[in-house]
Parts: sequence; structure tokens; C-alpha cells
Amino acid sequence: MTITVTPKSASTINLDEVIIQISNGTKLCILAWNTSKFALQPSSSGVFSTPGLFDLEASSFGIIVEEDGDGSCNASNPIINKGDKACITVNLSACFNGLDSRADVRGIVIPEVGAPAVIFFRTPATNSNMVVDFF
Repeated sequence: MTITVTPKSASTINLDEVIIQISNGTKLCILAWNTSKFALQPSSSGVFSTPGLFDLEASSFGIIVEEDGDGSCNASNPIINKGDKACITVNLSACFNGLDSRADVRGIVIPEVGAPAVIFFRTPATNSNMVVDFF
């Protein structure tokens, strides 16, 4: 799973200090950034093909930079600011040993400074290997 993160107009987000809490209703995982899981751009085949960024434990997330006009986000200082966009990668199989169909997943992305962001989704009725876009 990826979570797209963009700062509000004049703010910055230090992704090194972000904490994510995610739950399937039975288990709660608390994730922090795994400093070895960072990419300056997604794979040319797409975000989900970026090597190593989904090979994570249940306690960590990775970072893929999607837009960073001023080069402020790097592996030693992952800070995003106005106009930047990054994907936080999460291995849901590691967190929950997979998800059943119609499973409710809730979470919260907690930055060091600023308002947290809430995550909520229900998995599709059928499990398949296809990627499903929700609009």
C-alpha cells in the first residue's frame, strides 16, 4: 500500500519524524521510517515496482519521492515542502498477514508538527492480484 503525502501551502513535513498507526480491527501496527528504504523516484514501471520499497517489516515504512522541485527530500534528510509529493510505502502482508475481502482498515499518519491525517478504507469484495483504483 502507498500513502501519498503532500504538505499544506507553507508547511514542511519531516518524514523521518512521522509515525503511522494502522489497524485491521484485530491488530494495531505502529510504523516508523526504515532509513534504508528510500527512493528518489518511482521505478519507470510504476510505484509498486520500485525495488525493495515494499520489502518491509510490520514496524516500518519506506519513502518514494514523487515530486521534489528543490531537492529538499533525500535519504539523509527526508523533508518535503510546498509543491513536493512523496509516497509512504507499507507492507500490509507483514502488518496483518494479508487482508480478507471486505476488511476495514483504519489508520492515522502523525507528523512531528501539524495535524494528523486519517486513513480509512475497505478492501474489495473479491481478492485478486489486480490493482484497484478507487476514485
